[in-house]
Amino acid sequence: MDDAVIAPRVRAVENMVTRTRAKTNTTRAWVTPAILALLWLPSAVGCTADPRARGLTASTYNYSNGDIIFVWLNGKQAGVGINPARPGDVTGGGSMCCIQLAPEWKSVAVNVQLINKVEYTVQAQIEQPWPEYPHYAYVHVLPGRKVVIEVTATAAWPRQDLMDNRLKELGIRKEHKYPSDLMNIGPAQ
Repeated sequence: MDDAVIAPRVRAVENMVTRTRAKTNTTRAWVTPAILALLWLPSAVGCTADPRARGLTASTYNYSNGDIIFVWLNGKQAGVGINPARPGDVTGGGSMCCIQLAPEWKSVAVNVQLINKVEYTVQAQIEQPWPEYPHYAYVHVLPGRKVVIEVTATAAWPRQDLMDNRLKELGIRKEHKYPSDLMNIGPAQ
């Protein structure tokens, strides 16, 4: 073949290779950060950077006279739309997924928003010890803006002991007798 015919073809192939290399370098320029972002994303989404934290299903019981709109535990929703309770009664119990807690933590920030736009944050005690295979985190909102977190392996009823002790601490007389067969007398075992 004649050089005049081959030279344009060689230049065309060289140009195609050059464009392909440029595209490959451009692709590499965004693919590597994208892959790193995808690897990092699960840790960012998972509520906490603490590797000891475990994902738990949250459920909130309201023993207070506050009409609760939302309950957040460490910034994650743990309860929504919970009616007020008369002294001695309890409402709530719906489950939400998922919140993060670590067995080593002794307390956690809980934010409660009431229907009258009052909002408060308390440092809630996390009861110890945890069960071997934790699955649920129960947020017990008690009268007088006290919150206790109970971690269990199985579904649990409201807690008679928490309610009775808190009412006694505050000098509040029971107005309602919640059926004792629908309450745990203490922490779930």
